[in-house]
Amino acid sequence: MVKDRKARRQNQVTALAVGNMVAALVDTMMREDLGNDVAHHFLDRLQDLNSMTLHGPALYILDDIVDVVRGTVPVND
Repeated sequence: MVKDRKARRQNQVTALAVGNMVAALVDTMMREDLGNDVAHHFLDRLQDLNSMTLHGPALYILDDIVDVVRGTVPVND
């Protein structure tokens, strides 16, 4: 029981760390004026790769992270 709780906690921390990294990368792209299309391409490619390599809860969590970060990037240039 305690091991299960620890494993779930570690999974949550990992998901948060990945989310922070994705957000930081996109924020850096925006600050460096790389263009919204570059950030969207990165997020599209990340989502494609996630869907090829992940399944189940891990995929759903990463998809949610990408969707949240995508919502911070304007679609128009």
